[in-house]
Amino acid sequence: MTSQAQIEIGFWRDLLRQKGTPENFLAQRQEDWQDFATHLPELADFLKNAADRKEGDATPATKVLEVGCGLISPLEFSEGSAEITAIDPLVGAYQDLIDLHGRRVRYLQESGEAIAFEDGTFDAVVCINVIDHTPNANHMEQEMRRVLKTGGKLFFGVNFDQALSPAHYGLWNRECVDDLLKEGWNLVECRTDERAEHNQTRYWAVYEKV
Repeated sequence: MTSQAQIEIGFWRDLLRQKGTPENFLAQRQEDWQDFATHLPELADFLKNAADRKEGDATPATKVLEVGCGLISPLEFSEGSAEITAIDPLVGAYQDLIDLHGRRVRYLQESGEAIAFEDGTFDAVVCINVIDHTPNANHMEQEMRRVLKTGGKLFFGVNFDQALSPAHYGLWNRECVDDLLKEGWNLVECRTDERAEHNQTRYWAVYEKV
């Protein structure tokens, strides 16, 4: 296990301990979802609109993949009936911290750099605060694009930090993002917000696979 992976597990273990109970931790993850929904309302609307299908409708379920979910996906608290799968290479370790079975989101232990789904499986991919946690960002981008349907949406976020965290592999900025997503994507919407207490700018965006 890499030192970055150990740091990730330690982060979630410490946060769970700080919250005192699994219920308090889940409340924190619900707040994280509200943060996502505030800064990336297109994601909240996309998931909510998946509920438009009526009972008995033969239309296939909207399939969403979250790459790098951490300990409990914030998408657990979204509205709608999309079929959500969350992958993370540390799911096995997370299961030792909190029960991941029987939840709305299906959790799989997989790397975003080698996603075990066929081409064009998903209607949307969610990758928020993850791309800087991999040493192979280009591989992850290629895999996300591969498993996404043409015209499908990538809901993307990354932190532009001033100093490198031990769990991260590099500092990101807008130039890095534009270089990563320069081929095969159309930018639909983007915005930033500042978190002065963390000395970072957060980048939120929606891309469409072409």
